[in-house]
Amino acid sequence: MTDAYPTAFITRAQVFRASILWGYGREAAINPHKRCNPDGQAATWPIPGYPQIFVVRIISKTPLVLELDGRNLPIDSKFKVGSTPIDDTKLPPNDVVGVEMDELWNPPRFAKTLKLTIKNPDAAWTNGQQTLELTTSSGFSATCKIPAN
Repeated sequence: MTDAYPTAFITRAQVFRASILWGYGREAAINPHKRCNPDGQAATWPIPGYPQIFVVRIISKTPLVLELDGRNLPIDSKFKVGSTPIDDTKLPPNDVVGVEMDELWNPPRFAKTLKLTIKNPDAAWTNGQQTLELTTSSGFSATCKIPAN
């Protein structure tokens, strides 16, 4: 049986009526995995997911230049190393650069690769035991371990 619904519980006609009543439109009744406006037009809204940091690379140690690879990385994020917040004196907003921006967003809002240039870093930040935490303006966060020298 190729039906997407268990026929013992609900029929396709019931799904069609329910889809129309719930405002998903005729297209959603035909293809239940595709949501539609009440007038039947397909609609998608690109909503960013949580930020994710996959890899942190040390490019330079003085000043400390870190390159972050990930997904949904906003340029206006706040950063912490361990429990120590990195303030604007160590990491001015101009020193957070989006190296590779996500092409989904126009104008670009999120990066796939961020480059951080931190002035006067603590020596313990590069011992391989610290984590870097990125926090967005929405309050979402992502963490990744900073590699050793």
